[in-house]
Amino acid sequence: MNILLYFWIFLKASLLSFGGLSNLPYLHRDLVALNWASESDFISAIAVGQLSPGPSGLWSISLGYLTLGWLGGIIALITLSIPPFLTLLTTSFYHQIEKFTIVKNFSRGL
Repeated sequence: MNILLYFWIFLKASLLSFGGLSNLPYLHRDLVALNWASESDFISAIAVGQLSPGPSGLWSISLGYLTLGWLGGIIALITLSIPPFLTLLTTSFYHQIEKFTIVKNFSRGL
């Protein structure tokens, strides 16, 4: 199993979805096509995710664990954390430059 490809599959699903079960189609298509996950892996991961307290997107961490062990769970956790982290960085950067006239004019034009 190619770890970088595995990371990319989970990151792509996380970047293209909005949380919860919305990344399910992306992960299902890619992981099943590569024979890295089975239908029963998805069913088990969703069941564990629904039983777990907290955000419903935790099922993908369970899927990572079921398909690649602890490393898969850690990869899934990291890739789930990257989009919100990028949003925070972008917002922080914007707040630092929003006082410039060109940025104000650009924002007003939008």
